[in-house]
Amino acid sequence: AVLARQLKLMLVHLTGRRIFLDVDELDNLDRLFFIVRSDVGNLLILLTRHTLRRFWCAGEIVTAWEAEVTISLVRCDDYDVVQEAQSQKVEEWWNLGQQADMAVYGISVGMIAQAYRSLAGRVTRDARPTTPLGDQQEAMRLVVLAASPNNKLMPRFHYAAAEKPAVLVVSQAGDAEAVTTARILLLCALENELVIDLWAQGCNAEECSVALVVMSEGIFRCVSAAAALVQLVPSASIVTVQFADMSYPDPAWFDGLAQGLHIDPERLPVPDPHRYEPLDVAEAFRQCTRVLALRVSPGVGTAVFGAELREVLARVRVLLERGVDRSSVWATRVQSPKKGGRDRGSPTRGRGSTGEAPSAMLGVTP
Repeated sequence: AVLARQLKLMLVHLTGRRIFLDVDELDNLDRLFFIVRSDVGNLLILLTRHTLRRFWCAGEIVTAWEAEVTISLVRCDDYDVVQEAQSQKVEEWWNLGQQADMAVYGISVGMIAQAYRSLAGRVTRDARPTTPLGDQQEAMRLVVLAASPNNKLMPRFHYAAAEKPAVLVVSQAGDAEAVTTARILLLCALENELVIDLWAQGCNAEECSVALVVMSEGIFRCVSAAAALVQLVPSASIVTVQFADMSYPDPAWFDGLAQGLHIDPERLPVPDPHRYEPLDVAEAFRQCTRVLALRVSPGVGTAVFGAELREVLARVRVLLERGVDRSSVWATRVQSPKKGGRDRGSPTRGRGSTGEAPSAMLGVTP
């Protein structure tokens, strides 16, 4: 759902049109298929190893296929789920109870098998979290052009590396959820005309006033994040974004950092002639934990996420206007989507539901 939120933002920026994201409609699942049939001009399927096995996703694909809605495919992980659907008996993916639930909506496993076979051979764009942001943006541009060749794109901005960013976003390299969250924050900040960029090796940090740090459990072992923080923390104010279910290391871990046990400062990719000691690394990470937490939930509904994001951007703006002030350190908590439950924005059980939320799929309204 977090990656779906990022791709939705990209599509809104590219088209200037309303983008329907199914995870934003979990309180009204019974109308989901009607919306796909009647209100959606293009269906974008975000392919993961689970997408085609989800009750609601199967129903959306069948509905779009029968209504002759344009269907586009985007790969979100390394698994070829379309090929799996061609090589296996799709009819065996659902038990009799699930098939009965589908029948309530006029959908049979035979219809699903036919719809899935129609996906074979379609062009699949790459939007995996490991794909560079610029390449993701190009993939979304090609999706829009292929779906509506005559549609005039209305980009509000085009991502390009900022020459002198005032805000730099730092996240754990290799953590898909952390990286995607960082990109969502970047896109939203760009839309609000902030001079912002993602941290990268060789990034110009001289003009950076605020470091926006996406906290994850693995970040305390991440060499690239450590390199960013030792350069940013001494001069930039900090806004941290934290996953709600995250556990912080105990004090002994930071003592180990100060002794060079977990991250070797000699391995940090920092520009010459800068050199840092283990104590610098430990203090940089400690500074990120001395914060007051707010909540942001990019994986849930637009209304909740939008309100929380406005608060984050307001904090960033306050720090930018105030200038570098080490007494002002703010933090933000990012709530990971919870499994199960009926929290705000969490899945609800509709009539005929299997009790699971639909895997993320996007619809572009005509």
